[in-house]
Amino acid sequence: MIAYFTYLTIFLAVLFPLIYIIRRKPDLSFWFLVNIYFDPGGYINFYFEGKTFLNLNLSDVAIVLILFCLIAVKTNYKIIYENQFLVKFYKVFFVFAIYFFVFYGFVVPYLNNDLNYVLFLQKNRTFFYYVIILTSAYIFALRGLKYFYLTTLFLCIFILSSFLISLVTGLKIVPIDIYERYSGSEMMRITILSWGLFYILFPLSFILFLFSYKIKLNLKYTKLLYFAGMLMIVTLLITLTRRNYIGISSSIFIIILLNSYIFRRSKIFAFVKILVPMSIVLLIIYLTLPKYVDYIANISQDTFQLISKGTARGEQEYRITGTGDLLITKKYIADNLILGTGYNYLHWGGEEEIALSSRGSEFALASDAAKEVPIYNIFFSFGLAGFIIMLFLYSYLIKLFLRLYSLLKKNINILIAYPYDLLFSIFILYMIADKFTFSLYTLGTDFTTPYYGIFIGIGFALLHKLKIITRNEVDSTQNT
Repeated sequence: MIAYFTYLTIFLAVLFPLIYIIRRKPDLSFWFLVNIYFDPGGYINFYFEGKTFLNLNLSDVAIVLILFCLIAVKTNYKIIYENQFLVKFYKVFFVFAIYFFVFYGFVVPYLNNDLNYVLFLQKNRTFFYYVIILTSAYIFALRGLKYFYLTTLFLCIFILSSFLISLVTGLKIVPIDIYERYSGSEMMRITILSWGLFYILFPLSFILFLFSYKIKLNLKYTKLLYFAGMLMIVTLLITLTRRNYIGISSSIFIIILLNSYIFRRSKIFAFVKILVPMSIVLLIIYLTLPKYVDYIANISQDTFQLISKGTARGEQEYRITGTGDLLITKKYIADNLILGTGYNYLHWGGEEEIALSSRGSEFALASDAAKEVPIYNIFFSFGLAGFIIMLFLYSYLIKLFLRLYSLLKKNINILIAYPYDLLFSIFILYMIADKFTFSLYTLGTDFTTPYYGIFIGIGFALLHKLKIITRNEVDSTQNT
C-alpha cells in the first residue's frame, strides 16, 4: 500500500507540471509527445519493460497527454468537415473500422472457437490511438510543423550521439542490442532498441540537401539536420540489416526522381552530388568502427544479390520467394480466402521461444510468418474482403500524392515562403511513392499502426493548407 501511494505521488508530481506546460505550449508539447509515444532510444522498454505507472504502457500515458493537447488548443472540429477530401477518407476508414471490430475481432474468431473479445480490445487499443493520432496530427499540422521538425531533430541528435558515444567509450548511455549477423561470421549487428521517429531525418536532410541548389528554404538548424541525417545513416548501416540498406537506397532514388520531375533537373548530377556526404559517412565509420567498412561492403553485396536473384549467400530468402513457413501461410489464406483467419493472440514461449497459439502450432507458424511480410498478413488476417476495403483507403493516398505533387510543381515559387510545410510536403510525396514501390511488402500496416497515422494526417493537412495558401496568393496577385 505504501509503495502504491509512493508511485501515485510521483505520478501526480510529474503529471501536473506536464499539464501546465501543455496549457502554455500546446504545439510544442504535442509534437514532443508524438515522439515520446514511440519511446525513442528504448529507455522505457529496456529499463521498465515498456511499463510506466500502474503497468500502463508509455503509449497509454502519451495518448492521454495528447488528448490534453487537443483540449488546450480548444479545437474546433469543424475544420475537419471543411476538408471534404479528408471526410471521404474517414467514411471509408469507418467502414474498415466496422470490419476490424466486427468481423476481424469477433465473427471470425467466434467461428474458429477462439473468441476472447476483451483480450482483443485490450491488445488492439492502439487502433483507437491511431484515430486520435491521425486526427490530432491533422489539426496540429494545420497550425504548423516547425515544432515537429525541432523536437524530432533535437531528440535524434541527443540520442544517436549518445548511442555512438556509448559504442566508442563503452559507457551505457543508451541501451544497445548487439548480436551476430551470420552464425560464425564474427559480424556483429549493433542497433538501438527503438528508433522512434528518427527514420524521417535522413529523407528530410537529403531533400534539403538536394533541393537547396534550386530553392532556398529558410529553415532553422539546417546544419544540425545534415548532421542528424548522417548520424542516422551511420546507425542504420552498422545494423547490418538488408532492409535498412534497401531503405537508404530507395530514399535516395525516389527523392532524386522527385527533384528531377519537380525542377526538371539532371538525375546524373544528383547522383554525383551524393558522393561527398556518403564519403563522409564512411569516413566516420572507418574512424570509429573500422571493421564495419568491410562488413557494410559484404552486406551491400548480399543485398544486391537478394534483390537481383532472390538469394543471399547462396540461400533463398523465404520472405521474397514465399517459401518456408510462408507455404503454410498460403494454405491458410486459400482456406480462409474471404474473411481471413481473424484475430488470434499470438505469444512466444517454451524453451526455444517459439510462436504459440490457441489454434495449434501449425497456425502459430503460419501467423508468425505472415506478420513477417505484412502484405501476406492482409490476406491471412483480414481476407479478401479486408483487402478490398484497404484498396479503397490506399486509393486516397494515391490521390493525395497526385494532388500534392501537382500543387507543388505549379506553385513551388509561392510555397518557398512556407519552408516547413514545403519540406514535409516533399517528404509526404516520398513516403507515398516509397509505399507503392520499394516498401510494397508493408501494405496493410498503414491503417492500424499509429506511426503511419501521423504522416497520413500531416499529408491531408498539408494538401488542404497549401491549396488555401496558393489560392489566396493567386487572388491577391490578381487584385493588385
